Amino acid sequence: MNESCTYKNPLQKARICISEFYIALVITLLSISFWSTFVLYFRPIYKWAVSLFHIERSSGLSKQVMYENYNALINYYYPWVKGNLSLPSLPQSSHAIQHFAEVKDIFNLFLFIIPVTLILLLVYLWCKRGQKNLHFLKTASITMIAAPLVLGCGFATNFDKTFETFHKLFFDNDYWIFDPNTDPIINMLPEQFFMLCGIFIIGFVLLTSLFCFLLYKGTSRKGMD
Repeated sequence: MNESCTYKNPLQKARICISEFYIALVITLLSISFWSTFVLYFRPIYKWAVSLFHIERSSGLSKQVMYENYNALINYYYPWVKGNLSLPSLPQSSHAIQHFAEVKDIFNLFLFIIPVTLILLLVYLWCKRGQKNLHFLKTASITMIAAPLVLGCGFATNFDKTFETFHKLFFDNDYWIFDPNTDPIINMLPEQFFMLCGIFIIGFVLLTSLFCFLLYKGTSRKGMD
C-alpha cells in the first residue's frame, strides 16, 4: 500500500505529512496566482461583462471609450511597464493613480510567485522521481478547495461586505473608494465585473483541484493493478 501518512515510524510519518502539506500549499499558491493573473490579462471577460451587465448604459460611457481605457489599464499591469497609469480619455485623481499602482504591486507579486512555486514543485517532483505515491495531489486538491469555498460563500451571502473586507485586508488606505466625479473609471468597473472575475478565478481553481484529485485516483488505480 502506497498511501501516505501510514508509516509505522511516527517521525517518518510526520515528515511525510509535513512534506505533503508543504507541496500542497505550493500547488495551491501556484494555482491561485496563475488563474488570478490569467483572468486579469484575459480581456474578453470585460466585453462579456459589458454585455451581461449593460455597463454601457449604467456608466454613461460608450463602448469605445470603455474598451480603450480598459485596455490602457490592463497594459499598465504588464510588469515591464513603468511609471503611473495614464488613461487615454478619462480623468483620474492622485488617489486613483496610487491605488492602481498598489494593485499592480499585488499582481507583480503573483507574477513572482508563479515561477517560484513552479520551480519548487519541479524540484519536489524530481526528488520524488521513481515513486508511484502521488498522495500529495489528493492533499493539494483539498487545500485548493478551502480558499475558493470561503470566498464563494462570502460572494453568495454578502458580496458587498466580502468586496469591502478584501480591500481592507490588502490595502492600508481607502483610496479604493472612488468618487465618480473625479474618477469616472469606476463607472465602467462596477462590482458585478469584479464578481464575474472572482467567479472565473474560483471556477478555474476548483477545476485544478478536481484535476489533481482525478490524477491522484488514476495513478492510485494503476498502482493497484
